Amino acid sequence: MPAAMIYFTGNDHYNRSLRLKARHMGYSLNQKCLSKSVIRDKKGEKMTEGTRVPGVKTEQDIFRILKGELSFSLSLILQQT
Repeated sequence: MPAAMIYFTGNDHYNRSLRLKARHMGYSLNQKCLSKSVIRDKKGEKMTEGTRVPGVKTEQDIFRILKGELSFSLSLILQQT
């Protein structure tokens, strides 16, 4: 549910940026969950879905794992409006 909250309440630019950051860190973030150990081919296409990151219960958990700050995310959203 926390990944869905980010997906449905964040703006498009912020969501894409957060997903890209997750991807660069070896994770995958979608509206369902934050996953780790995702294997991609040379084109960047997912070959495996990976496994859900344990302990993710809130949006703050996702931001903590991706080394984001809630204040940073809020400032990005406000800049886009």
